[in-house]
Amino acid sequence: MTAGVWLAVALLLAGLAICAWAGYRMRPLVFVAVTLAGLAANALWMVVGLQADPLSPHALMAQASLVLYAVVSFGSGWLIGRVRRRFIATRVDEDTPGGQVPKVE
Repeated sequence: MTAGVWLAVALLLAGLAICAWAGYRMRPLVFVAVTLAGLAANALWMVVGLQADPLSPHALMAQASLVLYAVVSFGSGWLIGRVRRRFIATRVDEDTPGGQVPKVE
């Protein structure tokens, strides 16, 4: 693969990681900003790097795929964050009435 393809894949993975973090921390504005930046970078790559028509069916499918990747990444982060928050909220402490936790020495 060429350096341009490696860079595009690295940017995609970084963007998806940021979208997952935004979902985990419930930051929808970060998600929107990263998704729009990714769409702009993808369009720039297709027009400048590949000399593609931005309204061709293949280019539009690539843009739709990027949006769906971002939505799934955000949703996965949100779900993991929600499960973690609920798990911590239902933890039994020593101070909980009726919640006898064995002491570990």
